[in-house]
Amino acid sequence: MRLFKTVDRYLMSEFFTFFTFGVSLIILFLMVNTVLFEMMDFVIEKQVPFKIFIRILFYQLPAFAVLAFPMATLFATLLGMSRMSKDSEIDVMRTSGISVFRLMAPLLLMGALVSGAGFLMLQKLVPWSNNHSISLWREFLVSDVSGKPMENVFFKGKGNKHFIINKIDPAAGTLEGVTVYETGDGPHPRAITAPVGKWTKKDMKLFDGSIHNYDSAGHLEYQIDFEELSLNIEREMDEIFGEQRSPQEMSITELKDKIALYKESGIDTRQFETDLHFKTAVPAASFILVLVGAPLSIRAGRSGMMAGVAVTAALVLLYWVGTIVSTMLGKKGVLPPVVAAWSLNFIFLAVGIILVSRTRK
Repeated sequence: MRLFKTVDRYLMSEFFTFFTFGVSLIILFLMVNTVLFEMMDFVIEKQVPFKIFIRILFYQLPAFAVLAFPMATLFATLLGMSRMSKDSEIDVMRTSGISVFRLMAPLLLMGALVSGAGFLMLQKLVPWSNNHSISLWREFLVSDVSGKPMENVFFKGKGNKHFIINKIDPAAGTLEGVTVYETGDGPHPRAITAPVGKWTKKDMKLFDGSIHNYDSAGHLEYQIDFEELSLNIEREMDEIFGEQRSPQEMSITELKDKIALYKESGIDTRQFETDLHFKTAVPAASFILVLVGAPLSIRAGRSGMMAGVAVTAALVLLYWVGTIVSTMLGKKGVLPPVVAAWSLNFIFLAVGIILVSRTRK
């Protein structure tokens, strides 16, 4: 029992050392990539103050960390155990009667802890920090984006009114595919729909639409058609554009609510569903990748540390590219959102199970 505890502490310490280094390295890479390819033009053109620029990067750190966790877990498992395998430490442990799966137990525990931390951060910390980061950007970019058409705009209006607009052209002030849900005491909201509308300062005019009222069972109770209906928004269009929240600024619960509301109005939710499923698939990958990294590192470690480094780089690149491709396929509708988000995890899981079973022999 003492031997197992000593081995567990040693393996977890080795994992933690490489994991910390891996997270730092990947976050640095993501920050440099963001600065060079996403932010530099805006910094130069908008002359964003340096302290604001630093604050934006600081608020993006939690999101970078969550993205880094799976790759850092793979990094730590592969390099940590490759080093131990190269130095024959793994062979000594196995000849002492410790099985491959028992060796993996503390690493799987660490992977589960990282997965849990990533999930909690995506639910609470990341939406909060992303909201602060994007809010700082909006102070400089709202003048640019407020003149361009936007699709699938959602916002809360006066009272209990919730607005969903398929398309807005701010330059012309025109609206297309307007749905207004007004929640009250009943279980089903009253709905106002109109194919077109006009935004005039703090008022919205809807044309050739209908008002739908539903009973407690969800059946249409009555419908009133109108030629023109004016709604007091109380805010101008620039304010609405400035408060639009992306899926990265929402918790899982908030994103689910938004998807449900969009589905009721007939809006395509594939992009939002893909983001939703990735919010659980990405943290789960940390645990799954341990199953791949541990047996591979035992095999690669026997060939030397450089072989472990090469395998690590190849798998991290494969995971990174695979995540980008599957995200795109899910948002474009080529794959169902749940398949796009989880397919890579299931592939790695299957590979990991096969590798573990073969390494045990």
